[in-house]
Amino acid sequence: MEIYFKKSLKMIKILGINKQYEYQNLISNFLVLSIESLKYMANKKTFKEIVDMAKEVE
Repeated sequence: MEIYFKKSLKMIKILGINKQYEYQNLISNFLVLSIESLKYMANKKTFKEIVDMAKEVE
């Protein structure tokens, strides 16, 4: 599960995703975690916080 979490964050960073609907489109095409799963694993309440966290991922 941790692997998919990091993969999801990297995809957000690489593709420059800033909006939740942009990520929703990504979910349908790639094997990445749902928004709810990302929020749970990151202990964040908003997608904006997830995006900020993704910018720090190597």
